[in-house]
Amino acid sequence: MIFGSVAHAQIQVSARYVGTVTAGDSDLTISGGETLSIVLQEDTSTVYATTTLNADGSYDVSLAQDIDFNGTVLTYILRSGNTIYQIVTSNGGQFVFQYLGLPSGLTSPFDVVVGSVLQTLSSGDDSEDEIDLGVFNGIAPTGLDYDQDGVLDEQDINLVKQAVVVGSTDSVYDLNLDGRVNIADVIQMIRTYREVQRFSRQQEAEIPDRTQAVRQELQERRSRASQ
Repeated sequence: MIFGSVAHAQIQVSARYVGTVTAGDSDLTISGGETLSIVLQEDTSTVYATTTLNADGSYDVSLAQDIDFNGTVLTYILRSGNTIYQIVTSNGGQFVFQYLGLPSGLTSPFDVVVGSVLQTLSSGDDSEDEIDLGVFNGIAPTGLDYDQDGVLDEQDINLVKQAVVVGSTDSVYDLNLDGRVNIADVIQMIRTYREVQRFSRQQEAEIPDRTQAVRQELQERRSRASQ
């Protein structure tokens, strides 16, 4: 009989993480809409799952991955505007946890605190004004209409989020062209969606003005013709 250990066996594991994020001593005010991400401790650019905080700071995020029996050490980061924060414990230490190879899903409650700033992005990295309207023209870009229903909507955003959760490497989801599919691509997708929506609203608002201008021009032509 041969004895040994399986050091790197893989198993599909799902888990659900819930809790509340509080600002702690940081200057950040939790108002809802901030993005909470589950990332690899050693490389926070490796995103496993994301969710959006509720107005009270509560969150609910699910994770399903093929993982190592030994466990993968993960942590939380939070993005608000152009700032990315480390999430810590109530004692101020980096919040980390192991994603363990259990045979079934589990729910883990974690109440955590906003910690130090990890990164401050330039305005060009997250400013909606930086988006070139000429690229989109208020119409869903074909390459971003993932469900092919003819419009750019929340369902398309959810498909990008899902691609991040499952660890997709498909370049169609690499919206910022950095060679990775992660939270940055979800943010880019949301920015694009908002810009398309804003442009469409502007177009709709301009239609009555254009109609009135055409009517006025016709009246002037008729008036000149009758003279």
